[in-house]
Amino acid sequence: MKFIKTISLAGITAAAIGLGWLLFSQPLANKIGNDIMPPMPESYVGEFSPIVIHNFGAQPKSPSGHFLAGYFAQSRGDWQNASKHFVSLSDIETQNIDVLKRAMILSVGIGDLETASRIAKKTLDIEAADSMALLVIAVRAIETNNLEQALSYINQMPEGDITEFVEPLLKGWIEASLGQELTVTLDQSTIHLYHKALIALLQDKPDVARQSAATILEQPSLSLFEIERVADLHVMLGEKDKALGWYQELLQRGDNVIIQSKVDALEQGDEELLGSLTGLAAVDSVAKGVALSLYDMALILSQDHSYSITRLFASMALAINPDVTEARLLMANALVQAERYDEAITYLKDFDPAHPTYIPTMRHVADLLAEDERYDEAKELLNSLFIDHNDVKALIQIGDMYRRQEEYQSALNIYNQAVSHLGEAVPDEYWFVLYGRGMAYEREGQWEQAEADLKAALVYRPNHPYLLNYLGYGWAEQGMQLDKALELIEKAVRLKPRDGYIQDSMGWVLYRMGEFEEAVPYLETAVELLPYDPTINDHLGDAYWMVDRTVEARYQWERAKNHEEDELLLDVIGAKIKYGLDDAIERDLAEDHSLVDSAE
Repeated sequence: MKFIKTISLAGITAAAIGLGWLLFSQPLANKIGNDIMPPMPESYVGEFSPIVIHNFGAQPKSPSGHFLAGYFAQSRGDWQNASKHFVSLSDIETQNIDVLKRAMILSVGIGDLETASRIAKKTLDIEAADSMALLVIAVRAIETNNLEQALSYINQMPEGDITEFVEPLLKGWIEASLGQELTVTLDQSTIHLYHKALIALLQDKPDVARQSAATILEQPSLSLFEIERVADLHVMLGEKDKALGWYQELLQRGDNVIIQSKVDALEQGDEELLGSLTGLAAVDSVAKGVALSLYDMALILSQDHSYSITRLFASMALAINPDVTEARLLMANALVQAERYDEAITYLKDFDPAHPTYIPTMRHVADLLAEDERYDEAKELLNSLFIDHNDVKALIQIGDMYRRQEEYQSALNIYNQAVSHLGEAVPDEYWFVLYGRGMAYEREGQWEQAEADLKAALVYRPNHPYLLNYLGYGWAEQGMQLDKALELIEKAVRLKPRDGYIQDSMGWVLYRMGEFEEAVPYLETAVELLPYDPTINDHLGDAYWMVDRTVEARYQWERAKNHEEDELLLDVIGAKIKYGLDDAIERDLAEDHSLVDSAE
């Protein structure tokens, strides 16, 4: 059995950082745990003026103006504007290596390889062995089909950094395309072996491809992704029975819409569908091979949560081959991490409708639209999924959206439509419609209906901590079934001991049972976890008062007052601060406390 080296995610990330070319601003650097922002050039400090920052309408003309504007844009994840300013600055500061590298990286990140390559050549005039500059020029040469030039730059890449992973992949694809014998072994990892098999298929060497697949399977602790790729290789080798066996084994380990689609295509003999599902692997050109290599690099980095570096490699992959759907997903995810929702939506809007993950991806786009406060667009997209694809989950998502916007009756209308569409018995995969509808009923003051839905949902998911918490807290607020409420919330605490809302519920049900001393520690923990939640501060104040800690009680009520927005509750809290907690106010509180719509 031949064992190969495993890929160290941390090692690759560390190598990337150690190159000295990943020059991110502080907020982006924090995402990979490193502050590698170069210091502001002293020449810019003397020219600094607050006007440069505050006068957003004017276009900066001085070097310091471009630097500050670009720095500010990059700190907000806006690489488009950051690139514009640093590219302009690089035309002025032609010998400033930090500026050149930053401009080059930002240009790569927005997919402008032409500009990035131009700046990379200036960078090499100063640092001839800069690996990122060499990589950018090589990828640009591949994009323009100058393969021999690309190979020349790849051969100049230094050893010992991130190029140690990606360099042999690029080199292998180019040499194969040029009809040359491969000078690289491509056995460093399962990813290298996978590319070795693809190159062998391109060269009509099925035995080499078959051996590479077998060597991958000999490795210990293979991921599901690695096994799926081996199955894909068997499809391309025409060994469909072997492929089907591996796909079915993967399905036994968990549901997967893409793998299920591959099984269906194999069993139905649908060659066209099967080809589209394994299209990422069916590489028939050097450009596709290089794009896949860059995607694989981006994928590894994304697994290590290095989203900014992921963005660079995914962008290069898409520049070479815009049809790499998986790279679009990686790019969109990296943009979401930078809170660039509009840009993430742009990458996903043109998602291939034939892709097995099209519907869930569009649901995710709807979430991003809502996050960007584009609710009408989100609902329109979800409604089209329901109408065109009979996607009931999209309909339920519209109900969730209305509920979060506190339009509870509209939410109920949608939830009822979804339940009616599903028939008499709600299937297990749609259980959450009962949870959502139960919350909407409770907010509308219809407790009996809310209780019925929440109890029904609990049959489907008896160990769902937030569902347990919601029903238990609801009973406590109603002053009913307190023993059952305590039982549910105790279970929720065991499942989620560090959740502030659940700790609050535990304290509050004990309070409602008259166990004030026991309630205090839970409510104190809840305030530690969620110090600015007015309901939790109010609850702790009430408990403090009942155990004669009146000064602390008023302090918590003051905190609750500072963060509460409900006018009726503000009046109640104000009365408690002024008069204390007597029986009359306690009766009012039993009616006015609101349930916390905790995370689902």
